[in-house]
Amino acid sequence: MTPWIRSVYQRGAWGFRLPALIAGLLAAAFISLTGFSSASAQPVAEWRTVLGGGEDEFAHAVALSDDGGYVIAGETRSYGSGSQDGWLVKLNPHGEEEWSQTYGGTESDVIYAVQKTDDGGYILAGETHSSEGATASHSDYWLIKTDADGAVEWERGFGNSEQSLTPATVETSDVAHSVRQTRDGGYVLAGSSTSSSGTGVWLLRTDADGELLWSRNPGIATGAVAFDAAETADDGFIVAGSADSVLRGTEAILIKTDSDGDTRWTKSFGGEFDDEARSLVLTGDGGYALGGFSWSDSAGLSDFWMVKTDEGGRLEWQRTFGGVAGEAAHSLAQTGDGGYVLAGWSESFSRGDRFWVVKTDPRGRQLWNRAYTQTSSASAGIGAASSGARAIRQTEDRGFLIAGWTSSEPGGRDILAVKTTSRELLPEAEEGPVVTLSNTGNVSIV
Repeated sequence: MTPWIRSVYQRGAWGFRLPALIAGLLAAAFISLTGFSSASAQPVAEWRTVLGGGEDEFAHAVALSDDGGYVIAGETRSYGSGSQDGWLVKLNPHGEEEWSQTYGGTESDVIYAVQKTDDGGYILAGETHSSEGATASHSDYWLIKTDADGAVEWERGFGNSEQSLTPATVETSDVAHSVRQTRDGGYVLAGSSTSSSGTGVWLLRTDADGELLWSRNPGIATGAVAFDAAETADDGFIVAGSADSVLRGTEAILIKTDSDGDTRWTKSFGGEFDDEARSLVLTGDGGYALGGFSWSDSAGLSDFWMVKTDEGGRLEWQRTFGGVAGEAAHSLAQTGDGGYVLAGWSESFSRGDRFWVVKTDPRGRQLWNRAYTQTSSASAGIGAASSGARAIRQTEDRGFLIAGWTSSEPGGRDILAVKTTSRELLPEAEEGPVVTLSNTGNVSIV
C-alpha cells in the first residue's frame, strides 16, 4: 500500500473513516468482487439487543455469568451521575436486560475491561477522572470489584504516585485497558500512562482486596500502550500492545515479565506502516496469539491481523483478513475446537460499518467470516445504520456473544449485543503450505 493512499484514511476515536465518495467506490468494488456470498458454515444471529438512552453508549468488554447469562461493560452518557459513567449491564440467556449499574463521579469515567471473578462477582477496570488525585484533565487507573448483582464491594484509583518511574509531582493521565484475576485471587492491570515526557506501558499488580503490591513501567519505545495482559504458567505475566517505531509507524509489542513484573524480554511485530495488537490469548501449546489490525500488508487499507508466537515470543505465523476498504479487529478469543475467532468492524460495505467476525482453525486459516448488523434483514442491514464490535466470547452452547456500538443517526450511538447460534457446519480447512499474511478478501452479511 502506497503512502499517499494511506494518508487519505483518517483514524478517528472509534475506528477509521474514509471520505464518503472513496468509501462508496471501494465498497461497490468489494461487493462486485465478492458478492457477499453466504455459506452454511457461518452461524446466524440468535438475538440482537440494543441498549442505550438519548446520548452515546459504547460496549468495550463482555463476560459470561454463572447463571448462563451475560454481562456487558462500557460507558454511558445517558445515565449515571457524571458526564460519562462506567456502565455494567446484565442480560439473561435470551438477551433481555435483568439489571444495570452505573459507576463513577461527577467527571468522566469509563470501563474498558470486565472479568468474572472466582466468587461469582466481577472485576472492572478503566479510567476515572473522579477519584481522589484525578482531575478533569488527568485520569487514574480505575479498579472496581462488584458482587454478582453489580453492587460495588470496593473500588480503587491508581495514579502517578503509585508508579515506579514517575515522580509523584508529575501529573499523568493513566488508562487501564485490561484486568485479569490471578491465581492467588489478586489482579493484574495493564494500560498506559501519559505525562509531558510521553506515553508508556504501565503494569500494576494488586492483592485480592485491590491493595497495590507492585507497579512497573517497562522501559520501551515512546508511544507505548498495553491493551491486554495475563498471568503465565511460570507465575510471570505477558503483556500485549503497541508502540511507536523509530523507523516506521506503530508496531505490535509483546512483553514477558517475571512474577515481580520485571521485564525478561520484549518482542515487536509489524511492517512499514501502523500495526497494533489489541487482544491477547495464551494458547494451549504455551505460546501466545495476538489479535489486532495491520496497515502494512493488507488487501485494502487496514485489515484484521493475527500473530501466533511460541513461548519465547518468536513468530510462528501471521495472517490478515479483510476487504478493499478498512477492517480493525479489537478482540481475539480461542475457541473450543482449538481455533480462534476475531471480532471488530469492517468498512467494506456500501453503507456503514458492520460487526465483522472471522473464525479460523488452529493455524489461523479462515473457516468462515460473517458480518452482523442491528437488524435481522440483510436489506435493512445495508441501510444507514453503522455498527462496530469491540468484544467477543464463545458461549457455553458454542455460539458467540459479540458486543460493541451501533448508530442509525450521526452522533448518536447505543450498545449493540449479538448472540449467535452454535450452528457451525464447518468445511474442511484447506491443506497446503502456511502463507504469511494471506488475505481472505471475502465477506458475507446477515
